Amino acid sequence: MTEQSTAPGQLHGPQSMPSSGMDEKVIPQCLQDRNLEKIAKELGKDGKSLGRQLGFSEGELQCFKNDNKDNLKEEIISMLTAYINTKAHGDPVMELLKALKEIERMDLYTKLQNAAEESGDHK
Repeated sequence: MTEQSTAPGQLHGPQSMPSSGMDEKVIPQCLQDRNLEKIAKELGKDGKSLGRQLGFSEGELQCFKNDNKDNLKEEIISMLTAYINTKAHGDPVMELLKALKEIERMDLYTKLQNAAEESGDHK
């Protein structure tokens, strides 16, 4: 039995995906509920920084907080769901990967990239 392992921090940069020009919003498998919960749980206090990178205003971020009093994980899930459904302009996986890189959360960048590759959402 052989084990394959990838050293932490060892990344292959994301490749650009051509825009399909489709109007229909298809939520990638790697950005569905179970994975959003994992991202939100690990993101913690960096959620607000990610929200800013994704283009949310301070007022919008405050609304997510007010709607999810004392539940940071749900606040982040609400923000990510809103992003995927309304703010993502192209490939939401690529945009989220870029934002995670900008806030220096390479741990989550790697996890999302791997999940996207495994699900076929990102090649």
